[in-house]
Amino acid sequence: MASSDVEPERTRLLTRVANSVERYPLREGSFSYGTAGFRTLGERLPSVVNRMGIIAALRSLAQGALTVGAVVTASHNPIFDNGVKLVDPDGGMLSPTWEGYATRIANANQYEVLLTVSDVIAKENLTLSTKGKVLVARDTRPSGESLIQAL
Repeated sequence: MASSDVEPERTRLLTRVANSVERYPLREGSFSYGTAGFRTLGERLPSVVNRMGIIAALRSLAQGALTVGAVVTASHNPIFDNGVKLVDPDGGMLSPTWEGYATRIANANQYEVLLTVSDVIAKENLTLSTKGKVLVARDTRPSGESLIQAL
C-alpha cells in the first residue's frame, strides 16, 4: 500500500473507534488486566468490554489477521460479577506488552483511547488494509448479553 493510502485507512479506523467508544463512556475506578483478564461487577464493565474489542482487533492484525478470542465470563465468581479475557490465536494468554495495552485503553477517556490506538498501530507496525478477526464467546450470566453488545 502506498504511503498516501495509509492515512485515510488510519482516519477511518480512528473515526470508527471514536464512535464506538462514545457509546460506552469510561466508568469510575481503575482496571488492571491480569491472567484472568478484567473481573468486576458486570454493571461496571461495558466500557472495558468495548475497549477490549478494539484491542482484540488490533491484536488480530498484529498476528497476521489470525483470529483472537474475546471471552465474556467470570468463571466461579459471584453471579453479579463478570469479566472479559482475550485469547491469542494459539490459545495462549496475551503477552505482557499487550496486557499493558489492554490496561491502558481500559482506563482511557475517549481522547486517550484514540492516542492509545494510534500508539499501538505505530509500535506494532500494523497494516490497516487487512481486517482483524475476533471470535466472541460468553457464559450465561445475566450481564453477559448486554456486555457482548459492547464488543
